[in-house]
This record gives sequence, C-alpha cells and structure tokens, in this order.
Amino acid sequence: MTRAVGALVLSALVVATGCSSHKDSATKASTTTAPATAAPTSAVPDDSPQAIYAHGWPPHGAGGSCDGHVPGTAKILMTYCHGTAQIMLKLPEGTKVVKNGVCWINGTGLELDWGTATGEGFTGKMPDYLTLLMPSSPGPLDGSSAMFAFGGTPRYIPSTFGDVGDDLNHALPIAPALLPKVKGDFSGKDFASDYQFQATFNCDGPPPPLPTVQELIDRSKGAVPLPSKS
Repeated sequence: MTRAVGALVLSALVVATGCSSHKDSATKASTTTAPATAAPTSAVPDDSPQAIYAHGWPPHGAGGSCDGHVPGTAKILMTYCHGTAQIMLKLPEGTKVVKNGVCWINGTGLELDWGTATGEGFTGKMPDYLTLLMPSSPGPLDGSSAMFAFGGTPRYIPSTFGDVGDDLNHALPIAPALLPKVKGDFSGKDFASDYQFQATFNCDGPPPPLPTVQELIDRSKGAVPLPSKS
C-alpha cells in the first residue's frame, strides 16, 4: 500500500458522492488499517476490513466511539472526534464550529479530519464528517482536496484555496511537533451543486476568524510577505 491512509479514506468517501472514477481507491481504502483504540471485531475473516483495521496506526485523537460509530464495524473506516482541532465553517445554511478534530501527518502531507469516515457499502444516513488534505509545508493551499458531509449530504471539493501556517517557516515541512501551532483557512466549491463554503481551523484551539475580503485580495496579489521564523 503506497498511498497515505488519509488520501485513501478521502477516495472511499468520494464514492458516496457518485464519483465512480474513484471506485478503485475506495476499495483500497476499505482494506487499510484502523486504530489500536478500537477493539478488534470478532468472528470475521483475517483479510476483512474489520480484521485489518484492528491492527492499526492511530493518529492521536482518532479511533474509539464517535456518536456511536466505531471503526471496523458497519463500514466505518475511521472516527476523528477525540482530538484538539477546531474548525469554523461558513456554509450556505449558516456558520458552525466543530471541535475535537485531528491534525496529523499522513505520510505525504498534512491532514485535518473531524467526525466519522465511512467506506464503500455504507448504508443509512451519512454521519457528519470533514477531511482536508494539504501539502506538507506551510503556505498556499491551491489545489488541495476536501470532503465533508453535514446533515446527511456528502460533498466532494476537488480543489480548495487558502493558506496554512502563516506564522511558520514556509521553507520547512511541518513536523509533528509543530502541529499544535498550525492554523489556516480554506474555501471551495462543489461544482456539481454550486455549493460554496469558507472555513478556518486551528489544530489546537479555537479557530481564527475568517479572512477579510481585503486580506484575500492582498494574498492573491502576493502582497503578504512570507514569515521567516520557524
């Protein structure tokens, strides 16, 4: 398995949005590992997703029960509701703040997760969930992908825009020890439904305010200098 678990989880979730081109990735996602915090499911084949997940990785704050969902059961890939990250989302239906998310280094970059990730074959109402895949270094997020589901409706955002880690050294990758200092913002659009959103996040505390229109203009023009401190 050469792809990061986080990217595979995102691919699995894309299946729920009707993006059939991600079917192979979703199938691989369902056979990745799950957290050691989740008890192994008994009486399942050794090569089943549940059995493989029982020997897992776990990013700190992932795994365990999340609103009654447990990884490795009922097509639940992973839960992320015991971390320190907070996310503020400005959605067409209103603004909301979610807590206890997880920031982690997934092997290829920085990942932000919150809620319950489901796999291919999941039935029932989609649990609330958000994931954002980002580069491994601070800076612009142009092209980063996101997936979220609120109120039972999953949305896949193939390309988001924003910025992460303005107060970190943009020339160095984000090390795990720096995760508590990571903050950022991102926005995007689900072109299939014309659904737009904005969000900010903090890996270890309350999310910062949304950037102002002028801040976004200055950023697009390169008027905001890159910080040099680590």
